Amino acid sequence: MAAKAMRKWGALGTTSARVSATAVRVSTTAAHVVAVAGRKLRVNAHLKTRRKLQTLTVAVSALALLAGCGPSQPRVAVAPTATYKAEVVRDMPTTPAGVAASWLLYSISNSKSITQAQIRSHFSQSLLKQTSSSNLYNSLTKLRAAGPYTMLGYEDSGNRLLIGVQDSNGRQISIDLVADSRSQIVSLTFGRLGRVPVITDEASLARALNEVGDDGSGVRRAASASQPRYQSSFLVARIDTLNGCGSPLTLSNADDQMPIGRLVDLYTLAGVAEAVIDGGVEINQNATVLPSMIAQGYGRNDATMIGKKYPLRVVASHTIHESDPTSATMLMKTVGADGIRAAAQNTGKQDLTSFSPLLTPRALGQIAWSDSDLRFYWREANKQPEQQRQALHTALVNSLSRGSVAMDPNRYQDVLWPEGIGWFASAREICRAQSYLGQLSQRDVNTDALLRNAMVVENGVHIDSSQWTYATYVGAESPGQLAMTWVLTSPEGARYCLVMILAARDNTTLPSPLWLQAVARQVIDRLPIWIAAKEPKASATATATATNPTAKATKGKASKSKATKGSRRASQSPAPATPAPSSASTARPDKATSSPR
Repeated sequence: MAAKAMRKWGALGTTSARVSATAVRVSTTAAHVVAVAGRKLRVNAHLKTRRKLQTLTVAVSALALLAGCGPSQPRVAVAPTATYKAEVVRDMPTTPAGVAASWLLYSISNSKSITQAQIRSHFSQSLLKQTSSSNLYNSLTKLRAAGPYTMLGYEDSGNRLLIGVQDSNGRQISIDLVADSRSQIVSLTFGRLGRVPVITDEASLARALNEVGDDGSGVRRAASASQPRYQSSFLVARIDTLNGCGSPLTLSNADDQMPIGRLVDLYTLAGVAEAVIDGGVEINQNATVLPSMIAQGYGRNDATMIGKKYPLRVVASHTIHESDPTSATMLMKTVGADGIRAAAQNTGKQDLTSFSPLLTPRALGQIAWSDSDLRFYWREANKQPEQQRQALHTALVNSLSRGSVAMDPNRYQDVLWPEGIGWFASAREICRAQSYLGQLSQRDVNTDALLRNAMVVENGVHIDSSQWTYATYVGAESPGQLAMTWVLTSPEGARYCLVMILAARDNTTLPSPLWLQAVARQVIDRLPIWIAAKEPKASATATATATNPTAKATKGKASKSKATKGSRRASQSPAPATPAPSSASTARPDKATSSPR
């Protein structure tokens, strides 16, 4: 996706001393940008958020509550109002949701009062039928009273924007906004971000991910062995170019099969890359959008794309950068399930149960959200011996409609993974997949270009370029599951992979993606110290930088290439999943007006 700028995220939810108007740099789940100390960082966190949005009728009461409650943290200094008004909407995307959010943020920070005429102009008629303009006016006026606001960052997916802001009392608030094609707000939800534990060592990381944290309400629930709030798996390991995932620096449940959501796209990319190397496909060959490729139920209207053609490299880019389910389906069909399974085996993935059959995002949506009998048959097949299960599931997938089907929106929040619907892998297998993509990028110039185009330097959190020369990030979110992975390259060329996966049977017990990103940011900041302790030959420079957080980051020439759910680059040149520097082009294709989202 092109022409989308994201803001760097700051230390979200940590101690108030670490939160300031000039050091806000925490990522959520998709493309974000923030200006920090005058530098702009390319960030992409395409966590595939599919949460059903609450109506504004409910959200307005939450908004009023947030605006009226007392400070939960000590008051922090903020930038002067004039500076803030220019900064709060800086680099916002020009998507429908981005335009709507720019107006909203500017309005609640502007000294001039909001008029009801403005509200009628910027909110959709469908929403105004649910909530009167006077109620909206009163709620937004209360929200203005808690300003000015500091931007923490945002996640952009075209018609939806997830924004993190901090008010003048230090409270951190999430804004979930959906807009129509005219940039009128059709849904607006406000919430409070939960506190994030401080990560100082491996033990504190294990406690944070294996025990319950703040659930966002400010009340800490006790975890128990019999009723854990969620399952977790994480791994931090050095990538071994020859042997995949090397010795771990720290890990927990790293070999457990966990729901990975759209991290399955890593395996799809591996299949495409192998096909390019073998000559089966070309990165510039066109793929046609067919009715049987349109993924329904993801809050999108891709039917207008039917019949249009897009280069394979663009489809691959949209699959990763935009979490685009239709593009992902196109990519899977281009390579074929057998090709993706073979590539998965080549990465070192041993358990291919959830890849047999391999669901496309379109197929998953039909099974999960259309005819309830499909889910019933899928669950019943799970009870059969493996060979029979595969046959029954394959027959079910082959029977799915090739056209448009009716979807039940009431099912969009269902947690699917306990029923075996989706894709599964272990944290160690994800690390191996990242390593394999790096190997493929070095074998063929076209493959390198494809992967660099799809996996440009992207960071779900702020990355200090004096510690890490390159960083890539892929994340996935759907009801009941969070999965995130980073690949970090040190100035000495050593590469490390961070994988974090959380899963819950009850979607309400899963931490926010913002929470997990904030934990990851601290891990990345501390990683050079852990490396020095575990690897005697680790860079002394990296350790010194990590122990001196005031040290200035290396000043590199930031590329201006644009991408969906991402913005400006943190380092001097882009890289695929686990690359060594190469001369491959850093340019990204501009997104055509009608390109798949």
